[in-house]
Amino acid sequence: MTDWSLVEEVLEFARTGSLLAGNTSGIFEEVAVETNFEAASDHAHIQYLWDAEGNVRDDHHPWADVRETEIGNVYEASYEREDLDDIKSRTQASQSEAAKLVSERLAELFSDAVEEVASDMELLIETRALVGRENAFFEQLFHWYKSGVWPCGWRGRYPEGKLRVFNPQE
Repeated sequence: MTDWSLVEEVLEFARTGSLLAGNTSGIFEEVAVETNFEAASDHAHIQYLWDAEGNVRDDHHPWADVRETEIGNVYEASYEREDLDDIKSRTQASQSEAAKLVSERLAELFSDAVEEVASDMELLIETRALVGRENAFFEQLFHWYKSGVWPCGWRGRYPEGKLRVFNPQE
């Protein structure tokens, strides 16, 4: 059974939450903090990094691959739900609204992040509709978004390593 209040929590955050407002609390031991927006945007979009010899570096895992792996885990966990089509249909309007809200709120200051942040909100809505709070990865993303930072990449090979976040207040 879907707890739609979990979906509404993501939508409410997209409406009024501290979206990329920054965090000055200094509690960042478990993540790699990026303070340069251009570098954070690069981490979100770059597929692979190479060393001087032309080999793929081991200290970076493409962010798109990490998110695709995790949404795949969500789909696998919910594949046999009888109401799967109904849930996906119901979440489409919420996903569209979240994407629009993110675009409106971030377009001026963080235009290079809009697509990634909107995509994360859409994935959070879908994840919560399908498996509630059962996916630790997406719950971790939401935690960091609520703290005012942008989860923008992964440092190291996934799942080892650390989530990379951009903190506009640093």
